[in-house]
Amino acid sequence: MAWVGNAFCAERYDRVLATVAPLMIVSQYVLYAACRRFIGQPKVNADALKHHVKDGKMTEAAWAQFWKDLSGQVWCCCFHIAFSCLALYGAANYVVLDDVSPERRLGDYEGLIIAGDAASLQLQEASGLLGSVFAALMVSFLFYWFLGWDNDRTQLFHHIAFMGVSFVLARRCSLPFVGATAMAMEGSSPALALMQIFRQLEGDFNSRLTTIFTLCFVASFFFLRVCLFGYGLLSTLHLRLSTPQLFPKNVPAWEIDIVLLLLLSGWMLQLFWASQICKKLARMMKRKSQGKSA
Repeated sequence: MAWVGNAFCAERYDRVLATVAPLMIVSQYVLYAACRRFIGQPKVNADALKHHVKDGKMTEAAWAQFWKDLSGQVWCCCFHIAFSCLALYGAANYVVLDDVSPERRLGDYEGLIIAGDAASLQLQEASGLLGSVFAALMVSFLFYWFLGWDNDRTQLFHHIAFMGVSFVLARRCSLPFVGATAMAMEGSSPALALMQIFRQLEGDFNSRLTTIFTLCFVASFFFLRVCLFGYGLLSTLHLRLSTPQLFPKNVPAWEIDIVLLLLLSGWMLQLFWASQICKKLARMMKRKSQGKSA
């Protein structure tokens, strides 16, 4: 029975990857073309000019990059609002359930079937489906990274690592708890996207919106990416070291170990980004205090 369930998850994963990833790629390009045609050339501030050009003038190539960034941020904001709400709901179910057995969190199909735990099986299936969509998202991000729309190497590592973990989390449909907490991290992305959009636009109103979305991003980043994901990962690692026999029998042990190592490296990346955020906030507070004293 566990083999049948695993085969269904694998087929679903491949089907979602083959259909949803191209749709994501095409829809983002359509949005880019729409931004380029209908938004035109809005008034951008000095920081945006520094980011896009060196001589202080926005060339056609610089505007093209601006539209790529803008369309990407708008697309991510819309997608992640819906996706992260579903992932966070799944993660919350594993956190707040009164009787959260290791079999539920680790995704032991056979054990859940024997126990007749239909609710946990449905929750696990939902996590697997979301994981398949997440894999398609990573493919679309990788596509545009290789096109040159993004040149951040840490983002390349992020996309490849989480694409790799989706093979076990979604294609094998196992480890649903840590998978749900990993996908729930995207809940910080909408605030980040809106912050990135408004901080490039001229005007006091846009500046105030930038401050609001920055605070929302920082709060959601530390709660979702550092705390919630950290809890899901560390609790799973604890089970791996203390009771490895409870992990799904239909998933090879080496696959589970690789996935947990990739997730651990992904969490370390979140901690690195958290340290950078703290340093940036410290610099901002220092500048404000110096401005008041002056």
